[in-house]
Amino acid sequence: MQALVKYSKGPGNMEIREVSEPNPGPREVKIEVKAAGNCSSDIHIYHDTIAIPLNLPVITGHEFSGVVNAIGKGVTSCKVGDRVTSETAISYCGRCFYCKTGRYNLCDERKTLGYWYNGAFAKFIIAPQDKIHLLPKKISFIEGALLEPLACVTHAIMDQNIIIQLI
Repeated sequence: MQALVKYSKGPGNMEIREVSEPNPGPREVKIEVKAAGNCSSDIHIYHDTIAIPLNLPVITGHEFSGVVNAIGKGVTSCKVGDRVTSETAISYCGRCFYCKTGRYNLCDERKTLGYWYNGAFAKFIIAPQDKIHLLPKKISFIEGALLEPLACVTHAIMDQNIIIQLI
């Protein structure tokens, strides 16, 4: 399959490459990408100005939605044919303040899709079942791809309200 790959450090150093189609492991879901958004962080990855660690080479893209194509052993949260999206933070420390308060998306040790793990600028992506969210039929794939940036904005507003309440 073809994918947009950041293949080495430095400005640019991205190209569409032929890569192997992934297969889900235990508790993983293979998703056929139907829509993907281009985040400003993807532009920072291109220009090599991103502060989040990258595991190169990596397929970029983290705002997406699609259809479950295959499931690994032990997957119970979805089935083939389900319409889904995924959270981007795949691993994190579990010990810091942010992790302990359910805000693992802010953990300094988080590793995410499109940065550390292969992302959505490809036909297929793999995500852990515990990060998958089912999409209602009334949500289009484009709208599903916009849920991640919507979550970022929602978190920012909630954090701002918390700060205002503390003042």
